[in-house]
Formats: sequence, structure tokens, C-alpha cells
Amino acid sequence: MPSPSFQKLVPTRVWSITARLLFICLAATLMQGCASLQRQAQMDEHAELAAAFSAIHLTRRMHELESQIMDRVDASPIDLGPLASALLQLDQNNLVAHYGLGVFYDAVGEPSSALSHETRAQEIAAGVAKVRSHYAVGSPAQADAYLRTLGYRCIGSSYYLEPEQPLDFRIIAVDEAGVNHSFDFALSHPELLVPIGMTVAFNKFDDLLVLMGERIRLGDTAAISLMGTLYAQHMDNADELDAWFERLDVGRPNITVDLLRGAVQQNMAVERSGEERLNALKKAERHYLKAIRVGSTEAMRLLARIYTSPELGPEREVRAVKLYADAAKGKNLGATRDLARFYETGEVLFASDLRQARTHYRNAFLWGDSWDLQRYTRFLRRHEGEIAFDEDVLQSISDGAAREDAWSLMTLGNLYADGLGLKTNYRRARSLFREAARQAPEAPGIVNEVAWILSTSNRPALRDDRFALKIMDHMMSANEDARKSPMYLDTWAATYAANGDFEQAVNLQLQAIEAADGFSSTEEEQRWLEEELATHLESFYQGRELVLELFDDGESPEEEER
Repeated sequence: MPSPSFQKLVPTRVWSITARLLFICLAATLMQGCASLQRQAQMDEHAELAAAFSAIHLTRRMHELESQIMDRVDASPIDLGPLASALLQLDQNNLVAHYGLGVFYDAVGEPSSALSHETRAQEIAAGVAKVRSHYAVGSPAQADAYLRTLGYRCIGSSYYLEPEQPLDFRIIAVDEAGVNHSFDFALSHPELLVPIGMTVAFNKFDDLLVLMGERIRLGDTAAISLMGTLYAQHMDNADELDAWFERLDVGRPNITVDLLRGAVQQNMAVERSGEERLNALKKAERHYLKAIRVGSTEAMRLLARIYTSPELGPEREVRAVKLYADAAKGKNLGATRDLARFYETGEVLFASDLRQARTHYRNAFLWGDSWDLQRYTRFLRRHEGEIAFDEDVLQSISDGAAREDAWSLMTLGNLYADGLGLKTNYRRARSLFREAARQAPEAPGIVNEVAWILSTSNRPALRDDRFALKIMDHMMSANEDARKSPMYLDTWAATYAANGDFEQAVNLQLQAIEAADGFSSTEEEQRWLEEELATHLESFYQGRELVLELFDDGESPEEEER
């Protein structure tokens, strides 16, 4: 801000216009800078891919030989010798050729020759470049051979179309422990996927769809997976989609196709009843079992969900428990999350077991994302005193708070207020709550929880009524969706009551009660919500603010007074 003496020399209106112009120029400069950085990042990535691709030379003949080798590698390894030898004559450093010869010599009982080619394949695989999340290879066959050389078993694949990017190819592979992994590849020679006589512009989406149709005609299951996904997103008639799948000649096992077909049948079952519903569930079961046989942990989870219902026979409920356990053992995140919830609440086929729940919540935290950290933290807080706290969680939250992440700041404040994993310190908690709201002033979940604590806690060292009202006013004014939530309106009313404005508190609480009509998904939750809101309204009518015991008393009154 300019000094007061300078401002006196400039008329207020001129100063205002000048300031706005400067702000606009600065904003435009920043936007141009961001766009330039984004373009530069894209150019750098393209340059890296080009450099990685420069060492990959493929001809149509080489591409055909690679495809023939990988098509036969499981069913007929004895046929690989002449094919891989012919490919090796064209390229002495071809990964598929050395991998194929390793398999061939192992099949004919020549271990020394097999080891020689396996070792060379591993050396070539070690030189495969990775740009961002993509591995640079020449063809789908090379991607398959690359993962097999590293000890993975490929069980599914699909193409992915992204503007201004090389044709993407994704493989689902399983390791020796049964864990499924997803790998993305950029293909340096997608033009070799185009049949002779056909012209494709790879920067045109419609042309790529035509190419995928031709690849389907040739039996390419990765193309079936892509087109099936697109049809599922845009085709309203599930029977037509199912009929489209039935007309195809699906060759090699591909779990992405089986999972998609199972999901189509599950969706049909949801919309149908009686015999039609049962038939759809049985078809889904068949597709999922096919994917399970080749190692899909996601199919285990999805089939387990079907089996939790006795519709397909009560004996399948026992299999559901085993499928969930096997999927979680294979580090399937969805199954692990489900089991954590089931064991905590005693839902479905599982008796309540907090130790088992803690194990699965922790595994999801280790394998998952920030939401899994939040779920695990809430679980630990819900069951304080019943199960041991987790120091790894405290470290992750502390790291997030150091990065000024709003949720981490708020949660660390909750831990200080709870005395969970830390010594109780209400003043430190209040400081963290305030900072969380400053970092995310328009995030409804963050602001609502902070304002509720600061305006309703019975701990004086936690209260900050004026700040709570300020942040709720700002967030609710800026967020139309939040103004439709009975919980957020309830908190907003509580902040006005805490500041002595009971007339406005009553007005907002009446809005909360109106918004609560039909809000909850179950009768029990709806009844609880309506009773809670009505109780708060009665307090505001009587001129009483809400004073709630939100945290255990872990701090002496003397410490609160200091």
C-alpha cells in the first residue's frame, strides 16, 4: 500500500482507477505466465517422449512378428522359436524377440539359452524410459513383454484416447503376491495398428474411433474394452450393449472386458425384478468369475457384493466373506475400505470387531489417498480409548499441517482438543482451527466444523464466537449449495446465537428445519436430524446459546484461565 503522503497528492478516484488498472495488468501477466508455464510443461513432456521414442524403430513386419509372438506365448510357446528368431534378425535389441526366445528355450529344455535371452530381455527392459506416468514403448506387444520380463502377469488391457497425446495403452497386471497393478504406456508407432489401405489422422477423435472399430474386427480386446466403455457411457439401452458384446469374438482373456460386462449386467439387475433380475445377476456372476480365474481382485470385490445378498443362494454368503478377504489380501482398496466399515459397524455378514476394522482402515490409509487418511482418523477419534492410536497418522497429519493443508490443520486441532496422541491444549487447538478456516474460507466442510466448535464448545479456551460468525457469514454468502444444507444452516444459526443475535438465529434455524424435509436417506437419520434441529430452535427462542461438551476434559481449569 502506498504511503499516506503519496496518497494526498493523488485524487481518490484517480488512485482507485490506477489501482484497478494495475491489478488487471498484474492478473493478466500472471495468467499469461501460468499459460506459458503450462505450454512449456507440455512441450517438455513431448520432447521427453520424442527422445524416449527415438531409440524405438519398428517396421510393419516387426510389428506383425511381435503380435504373433505375444499371442502365442501362453498357448503355444513351442511356436515361438522361428518367430522370435526372425524378429531378432530384424532387430538385435528387440525386447519381444529376446523374451520370446527365453520362453521358447525354457519350453524345449535348454536352460542356459533361456537364461541368456531372459537376461538380455531384462537389460533391455531396464532401459525403457518413463515420462511422467507413461512408459515409452513401440507397440502393445512390447508393453506386454516389458511387464512379463519384470515378473508380472498381464490380465487386462485397454486403449485410452487423449487429445494432443500419443495413443495410450493401459495394462492391468498381477504380481506374484496376487496384487493387481495398473501401468500406462505411450505407443511410439500407433500407425502400425492401422491396417494397410486405411488412413487415420491420430489427432481426430472420429478417426480413432473408426480405427478402434477395425481393431475390434481383428480381435483386439483392448479396443473392445475402450469402445465398450464409451458405449456404456452413452448408450441408454443395456440390452443393446449386451447384444453388442455377444456379437464379438473375444480372444485372449481380458479382465477389463469381463468387468465391464459384469457391471452392465449388475446395472440391468438394479432396474429389474423377478426372473429378469435373477438372470442378470447370474450373467454378472459368470463374467466376474471369468475375471477372477485370471487374478482380478476387483472382480472378487464386485462378486462379493452380489453374494452378500441371498438371491443366488444362501451358500454364496460364505463365499462372499472369502472373496472379500482374498481381495483385501491382494491389496484391493475398495474391498479393504468395505471391510473396514463392515467390521466397525457389524454390517452385512461381519460381526463387529474393532481390531479387524483398525487393521483394514490402516491398510487403506497405507495404500490409498488423503480420503483414507481422513476416514482412518475419524475412526480413531470415534473409538478413542477402545483401540490404540496410530502414530503414523499423527505424523501424516502433522506433515499436512506444515504444508498448510486446511483439513490437516483442523484435524490436528481436533487431536489437541481431544488429547488424542497429543497432550490436551485448547489454545493450540483454537489457533489451528482458525488457521484452517483462513486457508479454506469457502470450503463448507472445513468452515462448518471450525465454526461449530468455536461457537458451541463448553471449553472457554476453545471459544471464538466473533470469528465463528465471520467465517460462516462469508462461506454461506459465497456458497448457494451450502445455504440449502440443514446442517450448515444449523451451525450458522448457532454462531448468531453465540453472538447474542437470537432473532437471526431463530430465522436461520427455521430455514434449517425447512431444508431438512426429506434430507436424510433413512427414517432413523431423518428423525434424529429433525429432533436435533427442533431442540436447537427451542434454545434460541428462549434466548440461550448452544453450549456443548464436544471434547473430553483433559485440561485443568487453571490452565484454561492462563
